[in-house]
Amino acid sequence: MASCGKIQIDDFLDKDKRRVLIYSYCPPSLRIKSKVIFVMHGAQRRAITYMEPWLPYADKHNFLLVCPYFSFEDFSESRYQRGNVVSELGETSENKDMTFSLIEGVFDYVKEIYEKPRIETYNIYGHSAGAQFVHRMVLFMPHARFSMAVAANAGWYTLPVFDLEFPYGLKGSNIKEEHLKTSFERSLTVLVGSEDTDSDDPLLRRGDEVDEQGWNRVERGQYFYKVAQNQAVKDKKCLFDWDFRLVGGVGHNHEQMTKSLEFEVPKFFGESYK
Repeated sequence: MASCGKIQIDDFLDKDKRRVLIYSYCPPSLRIKSKVIFVMHGAQRRAITYMEPWLPYADKHNFLLVCPYFSFEDFSESRYQRGNVVSELGETSENKDMTFSLIEGVFDYVKEIYEKPRIETYNIYGHSAGAQFVHRMVLFMPHARFSMAVAANAGWYTLPVFDLEFPYGLKGSNIKEEHLKTSFERSLTVLVGSEDTDSDDPLLRRGDEVDEQGWNRVERGQYFYKVAQNQAVKDKKCLFDWDFRLVGGVGHNHEQMTKSLEFEVPKFFGESYK
């Protein structure tokens, strides 16, 4: 069994030998029924910085914390934020070739190296570029084993519509309408800080297609959720388990957004077993 109570770093390779570093933290009192929670870092790829605010919550709520690190060298924006849905050569990827599938492999891996937990699902959270990864994972891999997903302060979104080309919409990807119904049935919370309104942020993508979503992260999050809601309403047989939460007084700050989860999405952490 891997040791608990400290941060452990492991290597994980995808089928093309691209290297993912896995930072994990195991609380000393982890249990069989404890959750596994993935935290996806932002565009600057600072996995350990993203992990640190989560450590007290891992101890408090007894979950196994997993923070994969996707390097610039092995994972371009196309491979990380956009999940390799369409390859850098312009080819549509199969599910097994999407970067999202690596989360499924890492989930199996961490359950092997730790004796606990033994649950069959995980929760996943991403902030900023990590939120881009998470919401696209819900869209393109709705059969993945996540139980809850939270996308916080994404800079822009892939809209669940078929009249816009990927990455702005679903046209040109391998997703089908019945696929989209399954995505809407999964638990996704779009979380946005009310003060994340800087339209001049140099990290904020600009262009005609993406500016249609809004001028800042608040407007874009609201727009994405509304478009999804409208798409689900069009099909009366389609369930819709997505949610939108605006976090008051918070800007583009991953630590404050993490802290807000206990109040905005309390089920994400689960029970405290202290």
